[in-house]
Amino acid sequence: MGWVLVAVDLSAMEAERQAVLFRNAGMAAGLLVLVFLLSYALGNGLLAPITSLKIAVEEIESGNLGAQVDVIGVDELVALGRGINYMASSIADSRLGLEQRVSSATSRLRLSLEDLQSKNLELDEEKQRAEEANRAKSDFLARMSHELRTPLNAIQGFVRLLEQSDLEASEQQYCAIIEQAAEQLLLLINDILEYSRLQSGAMALDIQPLDIVACVENPVRLLGPSAYEKNVEVIIDVDPQLPIFLYGDSLRLRQVVSNLVANAIKFTEQGHILVRIASEGVIDDKVSLLLEVTDTGIGMSEAQQGKIFEAFTQADTTITRRFGGTGLGLSIVQNLVALMGGEIALHSEASVGTTIRVSLPLALQVGHKVLNRLDTTIAVFDPMAISRQALGHAAERMTDDVRLYVDFEMLIKDLVMRDIGAIIISLPINEFEHSLADMLVRLREFTLVPIFVFLPLRGLRGKATFNLSGVEGLDITYLAKPWASTDFYTAYNTLKHGSPVGTSGVAPLLGVKVLVAEDNDFSRLLLSTLLEKAGCELQSVENGREALALSQQTQFDLLVFDVHMPELNGIDALAEIRASGTLNASTPAVVLTADVLQHEDRLVSLPGCNKLMHKPFDNKRLVDLLLTLLGRNPSRMPLQTIAAGRIPLTQFFEEVEKLLAGAVKAYEERDIDELREIIHQLLGIAGVFKLGELEKQVQALHTLVKEEDAWMGDALQSVEEEFARLKLEAGDELA
Repeated sequence: MGWVLVAVDLSAMEAERQAVLFRNAGMAAGLLVLVFLLSYALGNGLLAPITSLKIAVEEIESGNLGAQVDVIGVDELVALGRGINYMASSIADSRLGLEQRVSSATSRLRLSLEDLQSKNLELDEEKQRAEEANRAKSDFLARMSHELRTPLNAIQGFVRLLEQSDLEASEQQYCAIIEQAAEQLLLLINDILEYSRLQSGAMALDIQPLDIVACVENPVRLLGPSAYEKNVEVIIDVDPQLPIFLYGDSLRLRQVVSNLVANAIKFTEQGHILVRIASEGVIDDKVSLLLEVTDTGIGMSEAQQGKIFEAFTQADTTITRRFGGTGLGLSIVQNLVALMGGEIALHSEASVGTTIRVSLPLALQVGHKVLNRLDTTIAVFDPMAISRQALGHAAERMTDDVRLYVDFEMLIKDLVMRDIGAIIISLPINEFEHSLADMLVRLREFTLVPIFVFLPLRGLRGKATFNLSGVEGLDITYLAKPWASTDFYTAYNTLKHGSPVGTSGVAPLLGVKVLVAEDNDFSRLLLSTLLEKAGCELQSVENGREALALSQQTQFDLLVFDVHMPELNGIDALAEIRASGTLNASTPAVVLTADVLQHEDRLVSLPGCNKLMHKPFDNKRLVDLLLTLLGRNPSRMPLQTIAAGRIPLTQFFEEVEKLLAGAVKAYEERDIDELREIIHQLLGIAGVFKLGELEKQVQALHTLVKEEDAWMGDALQSVEEEFARLKLEAGDELA
């Protein structure tokens, strides 16, 4: 067997393979180059604009709103670039506008702040000027208060002297009206002193025991004569079931009544004015008091009623020209009623009349004694229905058997048939002059029982001119209109028993224990004399420290302290007594001072029942205040002057001489505190003795000393000269 060797040349094949490889590699490279070139071309056409857009957006984002996009190429990217450019421009415009508005607002705010700062400075200046003006006003009111009080004290003093003389009934009534008018004027002066508190809304009520009937009747009777001058009847109707003794602010109540009745009188030319008080109910020891004032005056339309309670506003512009006035009356009433927690309502009809209703919640006094009832039958004759009803209600408060008559002949018939103990006659204004005499003659034929005739003041004045022949033997008592509920009661008992019941000479403060603290010997003697005459059991001390010590040992019913005392002043002593919790911590107290517009705020802040009385004080008013603090009725008996027969005139002059000598010495030594204290004591003495001109001079000195004015030396000399004149006039009595 053999073998075969075959030889093959592969180089050609290898060469061919290499050639194929090269061709393929070349083709791949060419394709890659082509792809790269295509990619590069496309990248330049898309990426460059996008990058440009990105850069522009980043610029805008960083706050460069002025950046712009410059795009060339694809339409969509060009449109997008324009949109971004527009957006940037809009934002830039908005930002610029906002900055301008902010700048403008900031500028206005800066101007406003500057203006506000300027106004605040002006307000501060105005406030300072207002405070200065207020201080000046307070000083003026204090001075004017004294200037008004001085002549008013003289009026009251001489009226009291007249009342103690032998006067006819009409003259006594005139004196009573003058005294009531002076009291009303004094209340108005006190209101002026409270003007600052009124402005600030700081007026506080003074809640004390009161006789609600007297609070209403007294101002009505004071205003009544002005109504009767116009032939307008004034009627007071008190519900027999009304509790009389309540708690309230008597001054504010009288102000409400006075304003309402004065308004009614002003706008009523004919007819009548009815003042009615009644109870709307009692809940939890509180009575809802109804005060109603009805007139037959000019009335008001509904439109006018809507603004009648506005200050300085009247129902019609012609009213001021026709009737006068400021338009403040009803506004004051509304504010006072609101202050007392009450409500006020108005009903009026033009040319018919007006009714104003006031409802007030007042607390009841518990366990208060009432008038002793009369055991008799009272006949009331009055042709006027509402007047007859009101008189009947007044009589029902005093007796169980009251008979009302509109027909005089029926009264005559009953005088024969019934046991009638007293007759009350009230006639309309236009009838009494023609009918009264004939009626009295007829009554004389059938009875001799007491007859009480109610007349307006002008009727009282003219009763002596009546033809009263044929009425001899009749007991006729004339009483003034508008009547008070107790007028008949007092007159009847005076006729039957010789003096009013309960006023038979018994001292009004009999057995009341009083502590008096007064450093001035003479003033202490004055107080002691007055209070002892009123029946008090008295202990007196010279300063607040002694008063404090004595108050811790003895129970008193009342405390009477002067403010200015050595060691411890009156208010500080009272404050310590109140804080001690000892025997007299709740004892009612009266603090006396000659400093007008001072001490009241401090006293009001103390606990307990505390009252401030300004010097000069009226003797009877002091006793009445003490009675009120004890929850008793103020005394109706006039107190005799305490100077007569109890304090020698020589002692008075010796005391004043001693004080003046001390004042001169203190002035020469420039001891202002001592001078102020002496003048304060001198002011109290001059005021109590109603020495008008001396009191005036001392008050002026008192003011100058408080201010340490350079003119106080001249004022002191004027006081010495006035005292010398008084002493000269009293020379015979001193001898």
